Amino acid sequence: MLDYKAWQAGEELKPFKVGNLIISPPWEDAEVEEGEVLVHLDPCVVFGTGYHPTTRTCLKALWEIYQKGRPRKVLDLGTGSGILALAAAKWGAEKVLAIDCNELAVETASRNVLSNGEPQRIEVRLGKAEDVIGEEADLICANIHLQVIESLLKKRAFFKKRWFILSGVFEKDAEEIERRLIRRSVEIVQRLQEKNWLTMVGFNQRGKQSYCDPDIRP
Repeated sequence: MLDYKAWQAGEELKPFKVGNLIISPPWEDAEVEEGEVLVHLDPCVVFGTGYHPTTRTCLKALWEIYQKGRPRKVLDLGTGSGILALAAAKWGAEKVLAIDCNELAVETASRNVLSNGEPQRIEVRLGKAEDVIGEEADLICANIHLQVIESLLKKRAFFKKRWFILSGVFEKDAEEIERRLIRRSVEIVQRLQEKNWLTMVGFNQRGKQSYCDPDIRP
């Protein structure tokens, strides 16, 4: 079995900060200052250490959205280790449904949810993104394969959401996705690029809203 260093191609897992979160493997003694929140994350060998460009940019996008408003219900599609679900809960989401089609990812995310005291706000479930897109949510966070995103864009329920964070997309594939979003009245409010990966943040004026503050706009 690979150890963590081998799995990360020689890179050791170390604490890092996003917004007010300190995300740390549980075996590290992370320093936390006043106002910061510690999240212990054990990724096992599933995706979601926080080091990949798509995960980093999704975390940045999520933090910025929660500085503008407070989406109450979140769908985290392709949750992996549960890192994005945990961040959403710590930043104010009341309910997060975290989905993955990989059983090991579901087991790993479930352990991380429990170890961070969030089982009341985060439900981890085995399944496909397409099968849960009809769940009520203010925000979709989908760091998943391009083919799954393309499938979600064919679902009417997708466009009933208010906010979108879409990642796992190469820059060359993003233009067509953006066109399809814009045709359905989704405004692309932010693009976060790292290496060849692009994370898109969309806002749907027509989407159903359940914010604490009904006047929030991007």
